[in-house]
Amino acid sequence: MPIAPVAVGDVDKPFSVVPQQTQWRRLIASDIESEVDPNSLKTSIADADTEIQFRGSVSPQAVTNVDDCYIALFDVVDPDTGEAVDWSSGEYLGVDVWFKFGTNDPTGAAKSACFLGAYGPSNTVLSTGLFTTAGGTFLAAGLYSNADRNATTLTDDSCFYGNITVAPDDDETNVNVLWAYTAAYHFDDASTPGRLQSCLTAALGSQAGASIKIMLAMAGDIDVAPFYRLVKVPNDPQTSLSGN
Repeated sequence: MPIAPVAVGDVDKPFSVVPQQTQWRRLIASDIESEVDPNSLKTSIADADTEIQFRGSVSPQAVTNVDDCYIALFDVVDPDTGEAVDWSSGEYLGVDVWFKFGTNDPTGAAKSACFLGAYGPSNTVLSTGLFTTAGGTFLAAGLYSNADRNATTLTDDSCFYGNITVAPDDDETNVNVLWAYTAAYHFDDASTPGRLQSCLTAALGSQAGASIKIMLAMAGDIDVAPFYRLVKVPNDPQTSLSGN
């Protein structure tokens, strides 16, 4: 039996008009709010065109983690408004990070590294990174003193993306957040279309205070263009649908 067509008239196609991510914001060395350098690696750090250029010693450890690096910390600013972010407000769910290397990258010397992510109280860290050992190059989903890692191959076109969930915690004080997990991605091309070369995740599941910084951790000579954007708590789609 044939099926009769149904006339639906002028039905709008519903879609959400409220963006769930902010614009991207580029990190620059002149915006560094504070530094941590437990192994005295840094010789210099400066802005050059779209890159941050770090010059320093490699990590003293055979396998480099965030705590082995020089760490630059940046205040979290909403890229859409330019205003400082109060993470306990319940407006934000996480941070996306993206970076691409210039002339100097972690493959230039063993025990070099670069991690980009979120940093909180008591050295609470979720990040995406790349580091080298005497045996190879690794994509990392990094915590503070350890990381899950996959062997990978860096090319001139490689770029790195991380999705970090730092969720507002529903407790009596509303001053804590849940540091949930980080997902790290290595794409073979910084433009679209890109193809996934490697990926992995690391879970933390730790509650900590809402005093959050953006973190860039490095060891060795590194030229990097680092960016972040904020991911907002999902809006109710029923209240923000429109049509075309």
